[in-house]
Amino acid sequence: MGLRLSFFNTPKHRVFHYEPIYYSEEKEHRDELIEKIERRKAEAEGREYKSETYYPGRYIKGHLREQMATNRRHAGGASMSRLIAIISIAMLFVMIYLISDYFGFFASLLS
Repeated sequence: MGLRLSFFNTPKHRVFHYEPIYYSEEKEHRDELIEKIERRKAEAEGREYKSETYYPGRYIKGHLREQMATNRRHAGGASMSRLIAIISIAMLFVMIYLISDYFGFFASLLS
């Protein structure tokens, strides 16, 4: 037992711990599939589909999965942004050279 000297009382870390009482993963998966089918059916008929039930966190989880899938599909965006960054840096160096050449910085170094 060490001697702890502290001027302030530090509170303990509080953790959010939630366990759902009634949860069935198979039922949730089945309901998602049924809703997808109904949504596609409504889109094929040309009408808007509105879900009657709401489950907290359901849309967030689905949205994150969709975002991950679209990021995988559009992986070329990273290479394009890298190319733009390299071109921008090259243009910056050219501008610095031209500005310093205008003021005669490199001419004084070379002579």
